[in-house]
Amino acid sequence: MGKPAYRAGDTVVLKRGVFRKDERYRSCSISAVLPEAQGLAQYRVQFSDECFARHITEADVDRAETPASSRGTAPSASFAGDGRWINPGSIRTRK
Repeated sequence: MGKPAYRAGDTVVLKRGVFRKDERYRSCSISAVLPEAQGLAQYRVQFSDECFARHITEADVDRAETPASSRGTAPSASFAGDGRWINPGSIRTRK
């Protein structure tokens, strides 16, 4: 299991043809880091000209064209300190 390479707020460039968008509009902003699935980090991204978010994996990101300044090394703050998505200590049930 690898840590996500990007954080919420980073801008990434998607590979050509992922969403069949015009070549000029391939960059998008990461709005959330999602739990890993099948060994790939997942992200919720949003293009500036759309009012909804899309779901991508790390394989959809064009690392060669993504600016180096937006590449993070730490996991998103949405993860618990031990790397789990849900913190079992914060779940409360009523009796």
